[in-house]
Formats: sequence, C-alpha cells, structure tokens
Amino acid sequence: MMPACPIAAAQDALTLLRSGRAAMTLRILEGLPALIDAALMRTDGVAYLRGQDDAHRILATAQGRQRIQPQPVAAPPPAPRKPSRLEWLRDALEDPSQRERARAALRMEDSLLDRIAAGTATLSGAHWRKLREALV
Repeated sequence: MMPACPIAAAQDALTLLRSGRAAMTLRILEGLPALIDAALMRTDGVAYLRGQDDAHRILATAQGRQRIQPQPVAAPPPAPRKPSRLEWLRDALEDPSQRERARAALRMEDSLLDRIAAGTATLSGAHWRKLREALV
C-alpha cells in the first residue's frame, strides 16, 4: 500500500532500503513521482483558489471605499456644415450678375430658375455641373 504523502513515501522507502527490502523500496520509489505531481497540483490548486479569494476580497473592499465614476466623454465639436446645393443656388441667385450667368449657362428663364431654387423643379447632374462651372 502506497502512502498518500510523498514525504511519508520517501521515509518508508528509506526504512525499507535500510532493512534490505530493495524490491519493495523500488515499488515505492517508482510511484513517488506521481505522488509528488499530485501533491504539487493540490498545492497549486489551493494556492490558486486562495489567490482568487484574496483578489475578490481586495476588489470588494476597494469598490466599497470608493465608487469609480466613469468620466464623461466630451462630444467632438460639430463639423462645419456645407450648404446644400439648393442653398448655394439660392445665395448665388440673389446676386444679379450671378443670376445672369446661371441663366446663360442653363439657357433658362428667371421663373424656372426660381422654381429650381425653391426645390419644386429639379436639375440633372450635368446641369448642376454647368452651374458650378459658371458660378464659381
């Protein structure tokens, strides 16, 4: 029968060896590495669990002493807003010289330009490009 403690097993092996029982000593010594591994695993497991308990206890007392308040995150400043193309067209049509250039570029009457600026009529992409080229 093998002792559960590796130290006791080593002491038993020494006693058997002194009494001249080499075969029995060999059986005990062959099982000694497994006993040592098992003892280390138990010790490591206990130490790990004790460490976990200590960590939980430390965290609980630290949180009890001070409540950690999250820092407010400042919102980034708003990006400058680009005017929409209708707003850009309305501003451009207020100037009489630019109104004349827009009318010439699109070959449209003032009433139709006013409807486009009001958003009740639409322009194609090619017409918007012509406007930008003529008014910029």
